[in-house]
Amino acid sequence: MNKRTTLVIGALAGMTAVALGAFGAHALKARLVAAGRLDTYNLAVEYQFYHPPAFWG
Repeated sequence: MNKRTTLVIGALAGMTAVALGAFGAHALKARLVAAGRLDTYNLAVEYQFYHPPAFWG
């Protein structure tokens, strides 16, 4: 992969992480709390935040 492709993939992964975090914090929070899955969702979003630096590293 060239540098531009790596940058674009990392940026998309970062944008996805931010969008999923915001969606979970606002739109899904009540459902996740009711299902007892808020911690699981937060952990998944946290792991998603680790991917962009991995693409750039």
